[in-house]
Amino acid sequence: MDATRARGSPDRARQLAVEARDLAERIGLPSVGRSAVALARSTIDHPAVVSGRGGNWRVVMITDIVGSTAISSNLGDIAYLHLVLEHHDIVRQCLTEWDGHEFSEAGDSLLAWFESTESAVRAAFAVQDAVALRPSGGARLSIRVGLAGGEPLFHDGRPYGLVLNRAARIAATTRDDDVLVDEAVAMDLPSSVHVLSREERTLSGIGLHTVSRIGPA
Repeated sequence: MDATRARGSPDRARQLAVEARDLAERIGLPSVGRSAVALARSTIDHPAVVSGRGGNWRVVMITDIVGSTAISSNLGDIAYLHLVLEHHDIVRQCLTEWDGHEFSEAGDSLLAWFESTESAVRAAFAVQDAVALRPSGGARLSIRVGLAGGEPLFHDGRPYGLVLNRAARIAATTRDDDVLVDEAVAMDLPSSVHVLSREERTLSGIGLHTVSRIGPA
């Protein structure tokens, strides 16, 4: 009841829903658990919600080199620059292949958006495949990818808003070669994509969120 009051905090609603779900599982009340899960999902801006209000679903991708600071410190700026340029080449090729739209560059990170979940996911997997097939030798390149979905605000062809913040928080928590997605993307995954693990995390400035690690079939 707290969670559904008018003008209540979505973060508080989600926290209470997760607590209720966990309690329901422990004491054997599956119907209560299902209601709690439904309540948590009601705060997610998933594709059906976006299209239902006449909006345009988009997926934001953020890629980042794992351990880039250590590479620059231990191997020098030239080695770091070579990895950054290689990262950019790999990601941009995958964006071109899967209709991604690059909109920003931040040091060793690239930001892009996609019109569909499938295109974003396939581009993310293509990035990891390219890294895996990279010739050995030189500094190791490991790229982490975060995906978040919703309806960002566009200005001059560039997206803004909470979707970007969520993608950035998720990308920052990934480990080597992981592809992590937010709850909205996880609800729209193609059938050929597997959820490898799920973990509830508190994202800074956003609140409780279930983050999923995904992989191809």
